[in-house]
Amino acid sequence: MNKYFTTAEKILKEWKGDSYTFGADVLDAAGRYAAQFGKRAMVIVTLRGHPWNEEPFDSVRGSLESNGMTYAMINGARPNAPREDVYRIGLQVAK
Repeated sequence: MNKYFTTAEKILKEWKGDSYTFGADVLDAAGRYAAQFGKRAMVIVTLRGHPWNEEPFDSVRGSLESNGMTYAMINGARPNAPREDVYRIGLQVAK
C-alpha cells in the first residue's frame, strides 16, 4: 500500500508543484493559502460543537489566525442541504 501512496505523492508534486498540499497536517496550511487572497476569510462549519469536528476546526482557525487573518463563521447546512439553509448561507456570503 505504501508504494501507492509514494506514487500518488510523486504524481501530485509533478502535476501541482507547490500549489497543492496533502498529508496528515494539511489543515494547518489553510491560512497560508487563504492569505494569498486577502486578510479576511469565511469559514462554513456544519455541526459545530460535535467532538469529531472540533479538532479540525481548531486547526483551520489557528492557521488563519497565525497568518494574520480575521474570519467569520457561518453555520453550515443540515443533512441533504435544505433549501432554507442554502438561501441562508448564500445571503450570509453575499453580505
